[in-house]
Amino acid sequence: MRSTNADDIKRGFCKVKRISHAMSVVLTFLCVAYAMACVGLAMRQLLFPLSTSDDFWIWLFSGMRIAFPMVFNALVLLILANVFRSISKGLPLFSIGQSNKIAVVGIIFLLSFFSDLLLSAALIADPQMHLVSFGILPFQEQESIKVNVSTLVGALVCFCLSFAFRYATLLQELSDDTV
Repeated sequence: MRSTNADDIKRGFCKVKRISHAMSVVLTFLCVAYAMACVGLAMRQLLFPLSTSDDFWIWLFSGMRIAFPMVFNALVLLILANVFRSISKGLPLFSIGQSNKIAVVGIIFLLSFFSDLLLSAALIADPQMHLVSFGILPFQEQESIKVNVSTLVGALVCFCLSFAFRYATLLQELSDDTV
């Protein structure tokens, strides 16, 4: 009976390693494609500015408002690909290193939230705010300060997962010490 359970665990771990390897390859591909799109969009902004204004600061802030989320998303894809690559190599899922990687993803989400908030506020030329947008869906193109709730929720989820992974690591160490 005991060997059957051990065999089942071993087969399950092999499946997890194969799926993690596939996820790592897909996320790495998406990260590279996203980075290439980011470079292409930056080149387009340099050669053919989206803004017709001659004001340098408006051109700079509108370019940063496009580039920052793309860079943040590419970093998130890269870190998640690294997490899955570690799992596919047989490293433990519940470790301090994995917990730290997930916490970094949460920090990137917070940076994305604040950069979008600050850059959208900097782009408003009128001192009176017309509208403050809250939501998860894509925003309408209008002059408003963007408050992207989804990145805030994503940061919260990542921080909770990070703490759960850290707690699971401590429980595993305690279990290993008692056996």
